Amino acid sequence: MRVEPGVGSVSTALQEREGYVVEGGAADFVARPIDLTARADHEEEEAVIPIAELSDDSTGKMREGSVFRWVIGYERSPAGTKKRVSRIVFRDLPTMTEADLRAGKASAFKLPHHGSANADEPGVWERMLEPAPVAVLTPWRRGGRSLPSRHDVTRILARTENAYATAGTDSAGHARKRVKTVDRTIRESDIRLQNLAVSPDIVRLRRPLGPQAQWRGRTFGSACRLQEFFSWRSGAARFAGVRCYGGRRRAER
Repeated sequence: MRVEPGVGSVSTALQEREGYVVEGGAADFVARPIDLTARADHEEEEAVIPIAELSDDSTGKMREGSVFRWVIGYERSPAGTKKRVSRIVFRDLPTMTEADLRAGKASAFKLPHHGSANADEPGVWERMLEPAPVAVLTPWRRGGRSLPSRHDVTRILARTENAYATAGTDSAGHARKRVKTVDRTIRESDIRLQNLAVSPDIVRLRRPLGPQAQWRGRTFGSACRLQEFFSWRSGAARFAGVRCYGGRRRAER
């Protein structure tokens, strides 16, 4: 049985995903969907989706980085006939011109080299970034040395208080149980899903569309705001409280 793709509405949704295109090809494309039905916070699977699953309108919008909604469910005809369907619809996002890019300043910044001083360029903060941008760094620790240092944290927080730190782990995502009808629909659509090994230590930044929209940050696992990166125990020769490297966030005793 061929599961019908198309552009019509789904009357009963069994599962909804939202994802983005990682790589496009002539016959299929690779995507990272998030399971909205299971209220997932990050990608746990990678999908290879045939171009044949897209409508003509969606095919023209499919490119690397494009965002889509994928719904699997039932569609009921006016005569009452019910059939299983898989719908993939790409979003219409505004197009940025070269003039927009030249005139614009960034509101979010990935700090280079773990936030160290030798990678800090004042001109970037003054000419390329909005005041008090959202900034994210990845900490580093090896051989008794670590970044960022206390001086690095103080310097960055003087530029912006909207700063975050994240650290990776070896934890892997776990496969979610799905409704059997959803699994059968995916197989019959020639869509291949595989689990991703995803670090639970994540800084997620989201911002709605619109000129006055603000970034919203959320941390997962041991990721934290930069103000929490060091919590000094008075008189002790080590850090206490919130720690952002070495695994899970924990309080040392």
